[in-house]
Amino acid sequence: MILGAIALVGLVLAAIIVRRDMSRFSGRLDHMHQSLGHIQMLTSQVNELTRLLGNVKTRGSWGEVQCARILADICTHDQYEENVRIEPQSLQRVEFALKLPGASGDPVYVPVDSKFPREDYDRLLDAYGLGDQEAIVRCSKQFEMQLRRSAKTIREKYIHPPYSTDFALLFLPSESMFVEALGRPGLFQDLVAQERVILTGPTTFSALLSSLQIGFKTLAVEQKASHIWHMVSSMQEELSKVQELMEKSAASFVTGQKTLHLAEKRVKNIASKLETFCASDTRYDACEEVSVI
Repeated sequence: MILGAIALVGLVLAAIIVRRDMSRFSGRLDHMHQSLGHIQMLTSQVNELTRLLGNVKTRGSWGEVQCARILADICTHDQYEENVRIEPQSLQRVEFALKLPGASGDPVYVPVDSKFPREDYDRLLDAYGLGDQEAIVRCSKQFEMQLRRSAKTIREKYIHPPYSTDFALLFLPSESMFVEALGRPGLFQDLVAQERVILTGPTTFSALLSSLQIGFKTLAVEQKASHIWHMVSSMQEELSKVQELMEKSAASFVTGQKTLHLAEKRVKNIASKLETFCASDTRYDACEEVSVI
């Protein structure tokens, strides 16, 4: 009897433990199911991003958006323009152009064009992953040639002094892609020397804009100082004119004072003669009265 009770209690305890473990296991299954749903959503988003970046037009727009965001974060709206026609007679428009002050008062543009050679870069990454040296060399040459063609196109379309500077900027929206481009021996130097195009990535482009900002601020201070100098010069000229007017007024005052003094003397002379005349006229009337009597 006692053994049966003990066995029954053991079965009840085992059932409680099993039920608790099953509850925990069910909770973990629910958590795994939720995680699987998140993974599937993330995979869908990655596939959508891959599809968008596979489209040449969409990929170019993504590079433009990133370039525009960096420009908007660092520069003011009057320091750059979008979709700029560099040469007035040309129909070609560059995506962005920094505005530098020109000698004639019109801005001189620095062309900025974004490029994203994703296919060549992905093939190069795949070659690195496989460790295939021949594929690495071949894909590296293709990647480099694509950048050289892009730089040549930028030079032919957008570099038109004196409307623009004698150089342009090629923006690569991927930092790793920019580092890979810098790793190609002589590529950066050749693009600068032959095509007058400077490669930039997100970090270097931001640093370049920050340095230009210092130049813009210095120019603004110089312009304000020049404006203040012109104001002071004009005030000095006005003060000189006021001084001349005061000197003329003082001279006129002195002349007027002398004139008043002369007029006062003449009035006194006239008054004296009138008194003399009146005195002589009174004596004349008295003599006539005496003779009549």
